[in-house]
Amino acid sequence: MRFTQIAVQNETKNLRAAIWALSSYGEIYFLVFSEGVWRKQEGPSEHTLTQPIKDPTSGADIIALERNRQIREEGFSPEHDDEHIKGELAAAAECYVAFATDQLAGANPGGGTPLQWPWSAEWWKPSPDPIKNLKRGAALCAAEIDRLKRKG
Repeated sequence: MRFTQIAVQNETKNLRAAIWALSSYGEIYFLVFSEGVWRKQEGPSEHTLTQPIKDPTSGADIIALERNRQIREEGFSPEHDDEHIKGELAAAAECYVAFATDQLAGANPGGGTPLQWPWSAEWWKPSPDPIKNLKRGAALCAAEIDRLKRKG
């Protein structure tokens, strides 16, 4: 994972880990681990979230990291997502979640591209790990929600 800056410093009685990262909108934010709790700070200011991130490996955090990866590594920016106006992001999300559901149920989800898959087969990349499929689907769902909110 690429971070623009990583800094760790020792303070009086607690270790603060500060990580600069990119949000799904390309904004820079600052995560601070202090007294057993992760908090988000805008830039170098001291404003924190009302709901601190207690487990940086929680489902919500894993989904956010996947969405960031899709933007940074795959180039699926908000502008790119805005081109998909017929529910393609939601359909792709459903395909990954359905695949994971079959995996978790012990069913063989099959090896072919789902009929509902909105793009060419080369973009269908399911994992043998259901968590990876769930995070891909959830990140695609988040992208669709963001697209709809931008649309108004």
